[in-house]
Amino acid sequence: MAKRSAHDFAAAWTGAGGPSSRAAEWVAIAMGESGLDDAAVSPDGAIGGWQIMPFNAHIGGGTVGDLYDLNYNAKVAVIMSSGGSNCAAWDSCYLDIYRSGRYSYLAYPEKGSADWNNLAVAAVAIGVASVAQSIPEPSLGIGGDIGNLVGGAQNTIGVVLPQLHSNVLIEQRTVNSLAQPGWRAWAYSRR
Repeated sequence: MAKRSAHDFAAAWTGAGGPSSRAAEWVAIAMGESGLDDAAVSPDGAIGGWQIMPFNAHIGGGTVGDLYDLNYNAKVAVIMSSGGSNCAAWDSCYLDIYRSGRYSYLAYPEKGSADWNNLAVAAVAIGVASVAQSIPEPSLGIGGDIGNLVGGAQNTIGVVLPQLHSNVLIEQRTVNSLAQPGWRAWAYSRR
């Protein structure tokens, strides 16, 4: 196919057994890896939305050709990530892979990495209720702010994401076509 929506990627992720509570994170990873293009092939030969290397195609019981199928690519990503709990195999999860080195375990994308920076956009793309579930350390208590985000869709919306130590502003008029009708990815600003 080619470029798909964030909703398509979230549905493939959960359909393959990935936890819905981590869907925004894994959509953000797909954004960083392939730009949500399920037909993407990297210069190194990684294939599909989550950029699975051909030698890993067998993990889900399929072939290299199956990696071009979004649902199969998601299945392999779920298996490789131990159900979404380990993103160490995805280079876009690292701020600087040469400095960080490849971990054998990486629970969340490193702060400042492409995937970390995509988290808020991915959460809005698949539904604002996912924001609370998509940011690491949900025990820091951002749930009340999510209600404000959902309830204030006609206004400029400010959500405090403590893990970023800043406010993320999302304006309804500027977020007009992400994946929900009337929404578009524009930008978010840190204060």
